[in-house]
Amino acid sequence: LGHSEAKNATTALIKLADFLPDVAATHDFLNALALQDTEEGAHFLLSVFGQPEKFRNGRPDHGFVETLTRLIIRHPNAKARYLAALVASHDQARVRLASILPGVLQPDDVVPLLEKVVGDNDPLSTGLIQASTGLAVRRKYADDRSSFEMQPQDLGRIRGQMLGIALG
Repeated sequence: LGHSEAKNATTALIKLADFLPDVAATHDFLNALALQDTEEGAHFLLSVFGQPEKFRNGRPDHGFVETLTRLIIRHPNAKARYLAALVASHDQARVRLASILPGVLQPDDVVPLLEKVVGDNDPLSTGLIQASTGLAVRRKYADDRSSFEMQPQDLGRIRGQMLGIALG
């Protein structure tokens, strides 16, 4: 199904995962969703990500996180949904959602998210710190959806905004 050009291939994959719940975190299923590269697949993986019981040891493996972040980056509506869920979340859900921020964060996201940090121990602040260290260089995925190249990013504007915040 991953290589299918049928319009409903992603929907079929998701229905399969509904029928066989353990399949959603498998390498072959994730690869198929990555090949389909749809917003629907991104939304599905984001919903699965919020359910620790779907994973061995309650945590997704690297392949799941990589596929999820790649799809979030490629689909703006999925990214908007992720960021809204992150901002609205609390406790362990916030820890979980903030953990993938390094793979998703773009310079334009920093200040709006910084304004949503609640206290020193907020997982969002930890996620922002971890994610900000990787902002200077980003992965740009090729059309084949699996290879990428590292490209520098200009952070002059974000530095100016941060300086403005620091100076009050």
